[in-house]
Amino acid sequence: MAEQGHNEAFPENETPESITGVFSTGVGVLQQYGWFLLLGLVALFYIKNRFLEGRLQRWQQQKEDASYKKMDTGKAQSQLEAMERARQRMQEQLDKQAEEYKQKQKEAEEYKQKQKEVQSINQSI
Repeated sequence: MAEQGHNEAFPENETPESITGVFSTGVGVLQQYGWFLLLGLVALFYIKNRFLEGRLQRWQQQKEDASYKKMDTGKAQSQLEAMERARQRMQEQLDKQAEEYKQKQKEAEEYKQKQKEVQSINQSI
């Protein structure tokens, strides 16, 4: 009686029949046909790389070429002009930053020079 009460307090976790059935079927298929599946996958990989890759690249290139031919020249020109304006703005910002840096460097150099002059005057006194 004591054991029966003990089992009720801690019930065992049982795996459902459907899950164990699917798992055992999958393992059985792999055990029986595993080498055939592996060889089939290797063959598919070889065929893909050997034959389909070149055709896929040619197809993508033809698609890109067709899209370039369809593109409106006015729209393309406006996009190029917008890109050029953005580049010019970025270049102006970079030039401004470079000028500010150059000015700070010049000020720092002048400050160092004045410090050296003050030190040389103090040493001579």
